[in-house]
Amino acid sequence: MTNEGTHYHIKIKGHLDNRWQDWFDGLTITQTDDSNTILSGVIVDQAALHGVFQKIRNLGLTIISVNPQEKGENTLKTKEIKKTARTAGFLYLIYFVIHIFADVFGRSKIIIFGDAAATAQNIMASEWQFRIGIMSDLLAAVLFFLTAWALYGLLKPVNKDLALLFLLLNLGGVAIQSFSDLFLFASQLLLNGTDYLKVFQTDQLQALAMLFLNLYKNGFMIAQIFYGAWLFPLGYLVFKSGFLPKVLGIVLMVHCVTWLMTSLQFFLFPGFNAITYVSYPLGFIAEFGLTLWLLIMGVNVEARNKRTLESA
Repeated sequence: MTNEGTHYHIKIKGHLDNRWQDWFDGLTITQTDDSNTILSGVIVDQAALHGVFQKIRNLGLTIISVNPQEKGENTLKTKEIKKTARTAGFLYLIYFVIHIFADVFGRSKIIIFGDAAATAQNIMASEWQFRIGIMSDLLAAVLFFLTAWALYGLLKPVNKDLALLFLLLNLGGVAIQSFSDLFLFASQLLLNGTDYLKVFQTDQLQALAMLFLNLYKNGFMIAQIFYGAWLFPLGYLVFKSGFLPKVLGIVLMVHCVTWLMTSLQFFLFPGFNAITYVSYPLGFIAEFGLTLWLLIMGVNVEARNKRTLESA
């Protein structure tokens, strides 16, 4: 084989032993998980390509697909895959930063659940801080969905249906979380002194504002059910991918179980917080670990390309 010509991926039915590599003039032989074989390498011209086809037929094998790649296409695809992995990691990291900012800066020191009067006073005294927290929360939701979209593009060669499933579960959580933020806006509207609200007493407005804040809290926890569920197909695809660490996939799937238990604990046993002490640190290890891996290590491009060929 020479360096000139076109790079081909030829998928044939059945497993072909590596000892046949010399028979195919040095083409690389790769067995796939679906009991098929891929011949890959540079073929100089059409005559050589027909020669390979003839050898395949002589062995009684069936050709499933033939995928030519022009010179430089492999390099371009490698760069695209690396860029997708880095983009997913970067979006995940920015999501974490903005989500934590929204919670710490925009809510945790302002909302005091159970004390309507103090909460109302805090919201009115820190009106812009409260609004910035809400907008940061919405931005974080958008970034989380974009992260899922990038991960979908990275992992769909492993199993497109499961990749679509985790994308839709993530979208469901984002939609519910974003809708829940309306209750934060509503609580502030009740306290802003608008004329048409003067028919209510101050303590009534404060009580209604606290009601909306509690609705936000419950809506946010409903979203966590979707955010927990998306982790299992995501973790399974990471585990099966071959181009990301299996241990990250395992931890993500375990985190799915603990996070779903945390959500159920909130609704069924509101005074019981033991599961939280397990799910929070495990979630940090699972999701932040995946983030750092994508940013620093990226993916095994060769293994990812193999997955792409198997799914073709």
